[in-house]
Amino acid sequence: MTTYYVRKTGSDAANGLSAGTAWLTIDKAANTVAAGDTVYIGAGVYRELVTMDTAGSVGSVISYIGDISGEQTGDGGLVVISAHDNDRQSATRASCLDVNGKEFLLWKHIVFAGCTTAGAPVFSSVGTNTAYEGVIFRGCSAVSDTVQYAFSLDLHQAPTPTGEGLVIEDCVAFGGIKLTAADNATAERNAKVRISRSLVLATRGQVGVYITIDSHNASGPCGGFTVEN
Repeated sequence: MTTYYVRKTGSDAANGLSAGTAWLTIDKAANTVAAGDTVYIGAGVYRELVTMDTAGSVGSVISYIGDISGEQTGDGGLVVISAHDNDRQSATRASCLDVNGKEFLLWKHIVFAGCTTAGAPVFSSVGTNTAYEGVIFRGCSAVSDTVQYAFSLDLHQAPTPTGEGLVIEDCVAFGGIKLTAADNATAERNAKVRISRSLVLATRGQVGVYITIDSHNASGPCGGFTVEN
């Protein structure tokens, strides 16, 4: 289990193993980490698309933590991943974070800002039959500046997670949360999704929390979506 660091003063040619040898981009970290690793991210605006290339595992979650206090990186303050190359212009990237169908991930104290109409601030380009087991967003904000939702994830016919499924807690979703699932082809399943203690703001005709379940003939129903506080 290794701890890595990302700072706006860093370099992707460095080793990322200390605040003094931090990487410049979060996607560099995503390309390098292994199960159980932790990435501390210093304050600043990171204008990039971060794609999850590696999944964690049971008991070895990969953690991406915004170092808002500056205790780890020396750079305290807001940590923003932006889809905009220039805040005065429209977004140039479809999203800020592509979960890419990976599981056992923790994102904490990060702002995901902006998207084009082809994506969402937080989405997954590979989502079919993904349960998002152990994927946790804690103390994060996702802000859509288009007609898209802030969080948009497709579970489709994913199996019942062994442990906890997708968790969004203590978050702000400006643009709402959209989760798409389908009834299982053979048996009932429990998505184990939990959205709690979060502020969800619908915009541009969206609804706050939109859970859609497509039905199939001779299939088992899908349930297990908890929305509280």
